[in-house]
Amino acid sequence: MQSFLEEIADYILADKHSMENLVLVVPSRRAKRYLSKALSEKITTAVFSPKMYSIEDFVQELSGLQPIKAAALQFQFYEVYSQTAAAKQQSFEQFLHWAPVLLKDFNDLDAHLAPVVEVFDYMTSLEKIKSWAQEEETRTSVITNYLEFWKQAPALYHALYSTLLAQQMG
Repeated sequence: MQSFLEEIADYILADKHSMENLVLVVPSRRAKRYLSKALSEKITTAVFSPKMYSIEDFVQELSGLQPIKAAALQFQFYEVYSQTAAAKQQSFEQFLHWAPVLLKDFNDLDAHLAPVVEVFDYMTSLEKIKSWAQEEETRTSVITNYLEFWKQAPALYHALYSTLLAQQMG
């Protein structure tokens, strides 16, 4: 029984197009490796290999951005945070407690092409509703700071986005 990638290799070879003019986009680097292997096992003559990308590499090629490592992203984000939240800035240690979660939220917003300002406005409103019974004068500083944080999130997102784009990172 043939694997799916072997069937794809047969389909590509049966198409009789010039291999060097083909560009193939596959779901992962692993699939790219196995498709290359399946093609090489089925080709009996000397030909140029088609250009193959994993979807991640293809998007990177189209965007022109280089992926940033998680640790470097956190340092970059702390710099952006330090400039954006200069008045009520937390220490780097405190920042590391909540930054990975917010970075994941930013990534999810980008992945789903969600409107950032609207989502964070909604989150701010939701947090206000959760603390609705407390008058502004009786709110604790923790609740007040938490609400301010949600108001500040879109500015952090846009500042980080601009900084990374200027550095050709993503």
